[in-house]
Amino acid sequence: MSLLRPRDLPSDVAASISRFLTSADDEEPGLVEAVWVEGSIVLGDYHPDVSDMDVVVMTKRPLAPRERLRVPAPLSVTWTTRGTLSALPPITAATLHRAGVAVRGPIPRALVPDVPRATLVAYVADNLATYWQPWLARARRPLFRLTCLHPRRVQWGVFGVPRQYVTALDGSIVSKTAAARRVRDLFDARHHRILDEALRLRTGAGARQYRSPFARAAAMVAFLEHAIERTHAVLGVGVRAPARSPGEVRQGLVTAATPGR
Repeated sequence: MSLLRPRDLPSDVAASISRFLTSADDEEPGLVEAVWVEGSIVLGDYHPDVSDMDVVVMTKRPLAPRERLRVPAPLSVTWTTRGTLSALPPITAATLHRAGVAVRGPIPRALVPDVPRATLVAYVADNLATYWQPWLARARRPLFRLTCLHPRRVQWGVFGVPRQYVTALDGSIVSKTAAARRVRDLFDARHHRILDEALRLRTGAGARQYRSPFARAAAMVAFLEHAIERTHAVLGVGVRAPARSPGEVRQGLVTAATPGR
């Protein structure tokens, strides 16, 4: 059953999926049982030449890495089978259940259950500790900071943690743009400028906020540090920041600030 036909997709996404399926069916007919679209495309935040084309491909049998079919760029594939659906990353599984669409095969929610909020929160906490805090530490170093001059690196540093924050706050899965706009109303006003710049880089709308790419990179690092602290405050672990938003206080999710912070 197909929920979304290729001609209903953005043209570049449709072309990439079509090329992939044609190649896959020629190489091993019947191997691909389902192709599910997830990520920014189904969250209403797809921007050509900026966004990833995220799909989950379910095959009839497990594939060793060397057996996996060629994936045309810029398609980004998560491989699974019916027997390994439970191993999908929690954010991917939640997105599929809540918003995923099928180009081929059964609808995602028929096979992929929703993810409990507690599981999503645990995933966010682990991702902050194992990915974003080390990434921030590298971004503070002079050599790595030079790579943060690139617009894509600015977007990566600004958009990643706000999505985690929103998920920790209320269990929802939102796009990069939606998360940035939401935290703009919740986080300190001194970070509005870098949020507006990242949104401009992603959507193409709005005025340029920085003349100096070095100042922009520094603002991105400062924002990332603040976003991690605010997300830890919601989670109640690690570095803790003072409550600043009524939404956090109403939900009883904010802990006291660490002394000296």
